[in-house]
Order: sequence, then structure tokens, then C-alpha cells
Amino acid sequence: MNNPLKYVDENGYWFGLDDIIVSAVGFVVGYVSYGVTKGDWGWKAVVTGLACAAIAELGYLTLGGGLAITTTGGVSGGGAIATGGGCMYIGTGTKVAFGLYTAFTSVGGAGTLGAALTYSATFAVYSAINIAQHYDQIKNANDFWAGLLITGYAANAALSAGFQSDFMAGSKEKVGVIDKFLGISNEAIRGFLSYGIGGALSNGSNEILNSYDSKYNTWSFDGVRVLKQMVKGFFTSGTSRILGNYYDKIGYNYLKDNNWLGYSAIMGVKAVSFTANSTAYDYIFMSHTFDPFNSDNLKKVGNQWLTDLVRALMVSK
Repeated sequence: MNNPLKYVDENGYWFGLDDIIVSAVGFVVGYVSYGVTKGDWGWKAVVTGLACAAIAELGYLTLGGGLAITTTGGVSGGGAIATGGGCMYIGTGTKVAFGLYTAFTSVGGAGTLGAALTYSATFAVYSAINIAQHYDQIKNANDFWAGLLITGYAANAALSAGFQSDFMAGSKEKVGVIDKFLGISNEAIRGFLSYGIGGALSNGSNEILNSYDSKYNTWSFDGVRVLKQMVKGFFTSGTSRILGNYYDKIGYNYLKDNNWLGYSAIMGVKAVSFTANSTAYDYIFMSHTFDPFNSDNLKKVGNQWLTDLVRALMVSK
């Protein structure tokens, strides 16, 4: 109640505010990442910040729902959209199949300030995790490649944030674009495909970026390993979404009662479950030693827990 983040600007008076938020967060992520890793806060950091702002905004407009038509008929996030003849025409006339048109126009709720804040928070958290994990690689790279690596890891974060958005994956109240297109309405498996696709693309791109040797300025990625990472990413993220649906449903009841302690505890259990799930798939697909209590897994638990808390704060009443 009385939460402006949950409403859509039907008359266009707040046109662009969601885009400004997303772009600003993207810029800060790129600028700070470059400054921290390279110790240079000048124009190179600014250029990296602008590149990350563009990446974040592109992810929001396409995967985060910034260009979607809402159920009330308003246009969110900019872009002229008109319908006719069973197809949707965007901008200069790009056609979208009728099934996807129905999916896009039936999802609703996208393009709001709440959607922008949630996407931005997820993007920022995943970007921070990516940069922290590859700090030495970026620090040891030359200035040009450092900027590209930061932008690449930001794009990776944008993929994750986009495919995990309510617009693409759905939520407790809504069916996401992919599920709507395929006719999947079961709440228990809602978002499995969206999370799976996002996980596959994110893991694959991360493996390619990680294969850059900043010391010798060479790339040496293994195509088979990239494919394994993508398969692992699909199943890890997809099944994590199913687990998430279960725990989020419980957590939602705590949030309704404004019980943040209970919600935090449930999200902690969820984070442990996610990490155990990821560790199992590491063992299956990547032949990693099954060690659920190593330091990397403890970091994953903390990162997942923090991500859920930040996202809840962004949309809480």
C-alpha cells in the first residue's frame, strides 16, 4: 500500500526515470570497478562506466521489461509500440510473432520503478561478485583489456539480472514471457526455463572471459569446457529457481507480516540449498571434488543471501 514503486506511469509523466536509475547504477558499477582495480579514476574509468551504463540499460530494455507494454496499455521505458494484424511492431517495424506478442502484453508490471530498482540491484550485486572473483585478472590486464573485461563481466551480470527478472521469469503473481509463450502456468516450475537459459549464457560467457590470461595477453578457452559450463549453468539455475519458488513462497508470508528476521532466516536456508545444488552440479558436470563447506561455497551462500535481501528491500512496502 502507498508504494509508488509498484505502479505504472500510464500518462508518461515519469517517462525515463526508470532508465535513468538503471543507467546510473550501470555507470557507477563500471566507474568504481575500474577505479578500484586499476587505481585510475580518470577518463578511462569514465569510459568504462559509460559502457557499463549502456550494457545495463540494454539488458533492462530487452530482458528486464523496460520496453514492454503493460496490461493497462501504457508504454514503459520508451519506444513507440503499435499493434495490428496479430503482430507487434516496435520502433521501425520489427515484427514479433503473435505468440510472443501475447506473452509480452499479458505479463504486465514491467517498466515500473520497482522493476528498474530490482533489476538494478541484481545487476549491481552480480557485477560486484564477478569483479571481486576476477580482481587479479583485471588488475594485471593493460588498461584497454581491463575496461573490456569489466564491461564483459557487467554484460554477464545483465544477462543474469534480465533472465531472473519478473518480466522474463515471472513471479508469485505473474507468469513470465517465456512461460507465457510456451503455455506453462504451474507456479512450482515457473521461471525454470528463463533461469536456465540465463544461467547457460552467463556461465558460458563467464568461462570465455575467465580464459583470458592478462599476464601474457592471450586467450585459451576450451570449447568443450564452455559447453559443459553452459549445460551446468542451465540445470543449476533452472533447478535453483524451482527451489526458490518454494522458499520464496514461504518468505513472502513473512514479508507480508513485516517479519524481516523470519524472512532473513528463510533466505539463509534458501542460499544454503542453492549452494548445495550448485556444488552437486559442479561434481556431476565439471568433475569437481564434492566439498560443500569450502570457502568458495560459503561466499556463494553469503552472496545469494545478500542478493535476496537487497531485492526484497527494493520492492518492500
